[in-house]
Amino acid sequence: ADSTELAREGIASFVWDSIKSYRNRYVMKGSIDIAELSSATPQSISQILKEHAGAEKRQKTDNANRPDITVELNNATMEQLCQLRYVKEATATRILRQREKLGGFIRMEQLSDIVKAEYYETIAAQLTIDTNSIVKLKINSDPIAKITHHPYFLPLMGDALAKLRRDQKRITNLDEFRKSFSKYKYNPLLEEYLTFE
Repeated sequence: ADSTELAREGIASFVWDSIKSYRNRYVMKGSIDIAELSSATPQSISQILKEHAGAEKRQKTDNANRPDITVELNNATMEQLCQLRYVKEATATRILRQREKLGGFIRMEQLSDIVKAEYYETIAAQLTIDTNSIVKLKINSDPIAKITHHPYFLPLMGDALAKLRRDQKRITNLDEFRKSFSKYKYNPLLEEYLTFE
């Protein structure tokens, strides 16, 4: 049964939440009668589920006993990331979202904003970074909306870039970029995402 099926049977949402919680912690034995669930109260649901929960607790999936593997961060899938020690689906999702926003990771330290500090070293040790797959920002030709969407490119810098383009000024190298945007305190890693084609 899932939450939609239970709702059709008139079973309160707290019952489904309790079932999910128990399923995560215990190997459930047998089935539970719908009538029994529909009459459950917040106080009685725990007792009902305890009666159907096996004595065997589920193994934690996020433990240090996973096999040693190495994954390349910029091409890793959700499944590959979830095979790493201390990486659950929520962490893998945050990593993939940040990778998409950045156009790929350049430095391992970029993960420190995403993963818990206590797990960072262990997770980082299981990863490599191939910067050949980084999506670079074409500072002179990419749409300004795309460039300003990058987490390291400050919104006010987009206004300055738009002005440079209106004045038909091209930025041909990193020194010109630094000179044009020297008053902005942007993340220095931004420079590694730029190309001046």
